[in-house]
Amino acid sequence: MPDKRNNGGERVIRDMSFKMSNEFHYEFKLAAHNAGITMKELLERSFDTWKRLNTR
Repeated sequence: MPDKRNNGGERVIRDMSFKMSNEFHYEFKLAAHNAGITMKELLERSFDTWKRLNTR
């Protein structure tokens, strides 16, 4: 799916909201910190890896 763009040609950013356990949140945040990246970037990289491994 191509990026959605607004009338000014800027990429539309959408919020995602979901609940995770405190333990998962802490581990995820720590993993991102240790890698020197944001939690958003870790999520994007994780999903890219998942797609690569699960696309046939």
